[in-house]
Amino acid sequence: MIELDQEYDKIKNSITSYERVNILNSIIEIKTASNQLTYLRSIFEDERLFFKNYIDAIEEQKYGYYTLTKKIVDEKIEILSINDQIAILNYLNRLLKRAGFESEYKWVEELINIKRIQKYKSKKSIPNFFKIIFTYSTLNLKWLLFSFTLLYLIYFVILLPAPIKQFELFRTDYVAYKVGDFYFNHLLNTLLSFFQIESDFKVFPINIIGIVLLIFNKLVVVTLFVKFFSEEIKKRLG
Repeated sequence: MIELDQEYDKIKNSITSYERVNILNSIIEIKTASNQLTYLRSIFEDERLFFKNYIDAIEEQKYGYYTLTKKIVDEKIEILSINDQIAILNYLNRLLKRAGFESEYKWVEELINIKRIQKYKSKKSIPNFFKIIFTYSTLNLKWLLFSFTLLYLIYFVILLPAPIKQFELFRTDYVAYKVGDFYFNHLLNTLLSFFQIESDFKVFPINIIGIVLLIFNKLVVVTLFVKFFSEEIKKRLG
C-alpha cells in the first residue's frame, strides 16, 4: 500500500520519539482498518516499535504530557492474538523496568497474568485448570487466599474414603480429636496436613495416581507460599 510506504518513509525522516509514536499510531490504525491479512512488516512489529518510542517519548518530554495508561495499552494490543498480546506486554515490561517505571511495571505485570488466565481458559484441560489457579494467586492476597481455599477443598475431597474399594487412592491414619463427627475430624486432620503442620495424621498412597497427587499437592502448596512471601519481600524492599 502506497499510504503505508509513505508513513514508513516518515519514520526514517523523523527526529523525535514523539514524532515516531504518532507515525506508528497512524500505521497501526491503517492496518487495523484494512482487510489485508499480511504485510511486509506485521502489526506485532509495529506495536513493539510503538511502545519503545512511547517510553522514549515519556523520558524525553519536558512538561509531563505523555503518560502510559491501561487504556492506551489495551487499545493497542486488543487487535493481536492472545499469544502476541502476552509477548508485547512482556516486552513492554522489560522497557519499563529498564526505564525505572515501577508503578507502570506493576500494573502491566498484573495485565500479563490476566491475559495468561484468558489463554488458559480458552483451552480447557486439567493442567490449564491448575495454571489458572496458580496465576490467579499471583494477582493479589485475595486471590491467593481463594486459591489456597480451592486447593484445600480438592485435597479434603480426595482424602475422603472412597465409596468403592477399587477407587481408593490413599490409606489414612487419623488423629482422633475428641470433637465433632467424622467429617469435622477429617477437616482438622487434613488442614494440618495441607499446611504442612506436624501431626500424627498419616497419608499413604496405595497406587501411582495417589503418589502423583500427593507429590503435586506438596509442590503446589510450597510454590504458592514461596510466591506469596517473595512478593511480600519485594513490596517491602521496594
